[in-house]
Amino acid sequence: MKIFTLSNVFRWIVGALFIASSILKFLSMDAFDLYVFEHGIIGLSLTQVTTRVLVWFELSLGVAFVLNYKSRIVANLMMIILSVFTIYLILLPYLFSVDISNCHCFGDLFPIGRVASIVKNLVMILMIIFVGNESMKSMRMLLPIVVLSVAYLVLIFVVSPTDKIFSMVYGREKVLIEEDVFRNSVTEDMSAEIFDGRKMVCFYNPICNHCKLAAQKIDAIMNMNDIDNGVCVAVFWQKQPNYFIEKDLDDIKSIEIPPVKFFEITRKIAPVVVLLENGEVRYSFHYQNIDEKTIVDFFKSEE
Repeated sequence: MKIFTLSNVFRWIVGALFIASSILKFLSMDAFDLYVFEHGIIGLSLTQVTTRVLVWFELSLGVAFVLNYKSRIVANLMMIILSVFTIYLILLPYLFSVDISNCHCFGDLFPIGRVASIVKNLVMILMIIFVGNESMKSMRMLLPIVVLSVAYLVLIFVVSPTDKIFSMVYGREKVLIEEDVFRNSVTEDMSAEIFDGRKMVCFYNPICNHCKLAAQKIDAIMNMNDIDNGVCVAVFWQKQPNYFIEKDLDDIKSIEIPPVKFFEITRKIAPVVVLLENGEVRYSFHYQNIDEKTIVDFFKSEE
C-alpha cells in the first residue's frame, strides 16, 4: 500500500493545520480569550471555558485525522467547523466591531488576516473532500488518541486556568496598594477625578504584556456592560504606552507618576486594578482575578 498518496498528503496537511492552530492558540490563550470576549456575545467566564474547549477539540480532530481514525466522522466535523468559521469571517465586519487584521486562527503569535483565513478554510475544505471517506477500522489508534486528547485537555486548564479556576485554587487574594503614597502622588486638579464617587484606578506598567492584556480586558468589560469610560483612570510611570493608542484606549483618563512612586504604591506588582468609593479601596485585583461581575455590580448598584 502506498503511503505517500495525494490523499494521505492532504490528510496530513489538514490535520497538521488543525494541530498547529490549536497549539498556537494555546500559547497565546489570553489574547484569544480577549478576542472572543470582545465580540460581546457571552461573559468573560464562559468565554474562557469556550476557548479552552475549542482549542482542545481542534487538536483532537487534527490528531485523529492524521492517524486516519474514523475519518468519515472526523472529516464531517472538520467540514462543519471550517464552514461555520468561514461564514463567520465573511460576515465579521458587518456584525462585530473587532479587529479584522488577525482572526486568531493561529493565535497571536502568527497573525493571519480575515481574507487569508477565508482562503485557507476553503482550500482545507477542498482537501478534505478530496481525501474521501477511507478510514482505518482498527481500534489500536483509539487509545493513543484518547490518552493524548485527555492529557492535552488537562494541560490546557492547568497551564492556562480560567480566572474562576485560578481563584478557586489560589483564593481571591486581595491586592494591597499604599493608599497614602498614592494620594500624595496625585496632583490637586486630578484629585476630584479619582477620589470622588466610585472610580476604577488601573496601574499599568507600560512595558508589561499582562498590563496590555489587562487594559484590553477592562475596556471590553466596560464596553460590554455600558460602563462609562469616565469612571476609569489609568496610572502609568511614564507616558501613555503604544498599546493604549493601538487599541484605541487613549480616550481613558490617565496620569503619570514617577517610577519609584509607582512601584512603591503597587508594591512592585503590575497590573493592579482597584475599585474606589470616595477614595476608599473596596475591591482590588491583579491580572488573573479581574472579576467582571464584581466590577459591573460595583458601578451598576450606584445607578
